[in-house]
Amino acid sequence: MVLPSRKARSRAERRRFWIRRGTTISLIAMLWISIYLMALDFLGSYHWADSNDNMNGPPNHQVPDFLAGRERRRDQHPPSRSSASSSKNWLFGGISSNSELTPSGRVKVDVNNHNEALKVVLSASVHLIDIRSDARAMTDSTDDETYSGITAEFCALDFKKQRRDPSSVPMFRQLVASSRGCQSGTHYEVDLKSFVRLAREKDQEESSKVQALPLRGVVFHESRCGSTLVANAMVAMNPTGHRVYSESAPPIEAIHTVCGELYQHCSLAQAASLLQDVIYAMSRSLDELEESMFFKIQSIGSRNIEVFQHAFPTTPWIFVYRDPVQVMASHLEQGTSHANCVIRRHGMRGFGGGDAFVNHYLKEHNIDKHTLSDVEYCAVHLATITDTAVQALQSGGMGKAVNYASLPQILWEQVLPNHFQVKVTDEQVENMQSIAGVYSKGTAGRHGTFKDDTEKKDKKATPEMREASERFLQSSYEELLQYGF
Repeated sequence: MVLPSRKARSRAERRRFWIRRGTTISLIAMLWISIYLMALDFLGSYHWADSNDNMNGPPNHQVPDFLAGRERRRDQHPPSRSSASSSKNWLFGGISSNSELTPSGRVKVDVNNHNEALKVVLSASVHLIDIRSDARAMTDSTDDETYSGITAEFCALDFKKQRRDPSSVPMFRQLVASSRGCQSGTHYEVDLKSFVRLAREKDQEESSKVQALPLRGVVFHESRCGSTLVANAMVAMNPTGHRVYSESAPPIEAIHTVCGELYQHCSLAQAASLLQDVIYAMSRSLDELEESMFFKIQSIGSRNIEVFQHAFPTTPWIFVYRDPVQVMASHLEQGTSHANCVIRRHGMRGFGGGDAFVNHYLKEHNIDKHTLSDVEYCAVHLATITDTAVQALQSGGMGKAVNYASLPQILWEQVLPNHFQVKVTDEQVENMQSIAGVYSKGTAGRHGTFKDDTEKKDKKATPEMREASERFLQSSYEELLQYGF
């Protein structure tokens, strides 16, 4: 056997050395780039996005065909010049240097100072994403018909991702987290009442490019009952024409938080006045293709449907519900320690102080809360929602109950055309059928085909769940069945 020369061996060793060194350097560089990108993502979205939400989804996720061309069609209608110039202001730092900043770095807008910041907020190129209240100002108000002390926060939302695939951005917090204008753009704060008053005046001027989208319908729900499917279907039906807010922060603050569930801090009329201004602020649009607006409210907001009824007595709404055993099984699938229906009992996730509505329910029914198991407490929590919905339906007006078992067909057969008074074409029915076949909350790697889980939920229900459902939920379930289509 002929051995390679020493010189040849030396050259081979040098090659291997530099290959190993290059590989090592490349791996280190890739690691630092990954850390840098992760840091940017964390700093940009930690406030709004859940830590387990993957906003991009897995690479094999397929967007329904009917949505793929919507954005291309939308590109044929570019934004108006006023919209583009307003967007430039917040995107490229066009705000004057003398604008006052809040401690959190937001631009504080004074409606009496007609500067560039006020022009941006009035232009509707930024959107209402949150409100905060001065509880003392609300409590001390001498006028029971109006409100005061509410600060509104605005930033630029980007609805494109929601329109392309509603299941990838099923909740408002994810819409905010995926909007660059909210993550790296300017945020504005302004007194809500003063802003809406001025906005209404400006929007009526002939030169105004802003339209107020009509509120076509509102979705209340029990939770774990298919309400997200309803919201996604309303987007998919007409992605360019429908603006859908799914569990957005401002309305729930208005109807549930600011005045308190039992109106401890202000009156029903004040809460209704606040909700009217919130909805108007969120209806403002520069997009000529948008036609209608819809809201899906958090389940806890169903306890205060009367605020909505007082504010919008002629606007249709639905309450989505489901067989109580199946809802209980869904809530308690991971045990009581992780169940949303129990967290306020133990002061978890910042919900210290208990649940005023549950305590009121127990007092009315002469039940000692200390005798309840967590499973029973969960059923009571749900009962406060379903019982209130029944009362709202019994009071008359524009409400209808929608059973999970009737979804999704009832949307295009009854809810949208006959109740929300929105014309539905054959193509739009196909759009809704397509999105109904996709898992409604397609974040955190959970994209996939929707499968009815009724049988699965029934199998997971324990005897204790069934007994609690029968005791606290069955009667309201049977009454809800009477208020359908």
